[in-house]
Amino acid sequence: MNTNNVINLDFKSRKSNTPGIEIVTLDNYWSCAETPYVRELLGEIHLLRKMGYGPDYPKHFLPFDNTDYFCIHHLFFQTVDGKRNLVGGFRQVTLESCDFYRMDIPLYELVKKENAEQHTHVLSELISSHRKSQANLIYSSALTIKKSFRQDRDLSKTILELVPALTLYDMKTRNVPTVVGAAAPRFKTDITFQKWGYTPIQYQGSTLPPFARRSIDEANDPALVLTLTSPSEYTLECFEKHRKLVENKTVINRETIHDAIAA
Repeated sequence: MNTNNVINLDFKSRKSNTPGIEIVTLDNYWSCAETPYVRELLGEIHLLRKMGYGPDYPKHFLPFDNTDYFCIHHLFFQTVDGKRNLVGGFRQVTLESCDFYRMDIPLYELVKKENAEQHTHVLSELISSHRKSQANLIYSSALTIKKSFRQDRDLSKTILELVPALTLYDMKTRNVPTVVGAAAPRFKTDITFQKWGYTPIQYQGSTLPPFARRSIDEANDPALVLTLTSPSEYTLECFEKHRKLVENKTVINRETIHDAIAA
């Protein structure tokens, strides 16, 4: 493979006069890891997570796992002084891809590890029902905005509108009736998730409380498990507001790289 022909995929270094935010989606790093820029981009994603999570979590906490090699990374770039900078992003891990690579969805693996039996039961049933109906499922996680850009309120607001807009787009285009996520009440992300339409999971008719993440945070920082099946009116508004940006995002995957090389 002649990767020298993929110069047009190097969004980080090439000059740009595009104002505002651009969306780049890296869909399954492992399928196109032969391309140098793709390998560099994964490193940028991991650095973004380290810088974003590091100050708020213990040193032993790693904000990435093996599913980062094949998940969907939605990345937000902003042009500064003619160069694109990665300022934020989040990931979508699909049940389909986890099954293909013979791995568990990370959230399910975590609740099992923490012995959160009721949460484990609910997620196990949810996963089984989606497999039975041949419907996909998404675990949405790892939302990060680079700290040096968080004081830009307009930028942060736009990113927090694009996350539900992209999630709705993925639900529509990937046969996904349900998205699962985990929110940290100490950062009030549970309020944000519920604004997007997520609801806390239930067990035998009762809402399950947050579970303790002892393996992650020594202070037993809890996480609330939620699901999204019916996006809120706010999410629908975000999608319509950013429809053009979402639908015209740049996608990097095996097919688009092959097309770029062939061009």
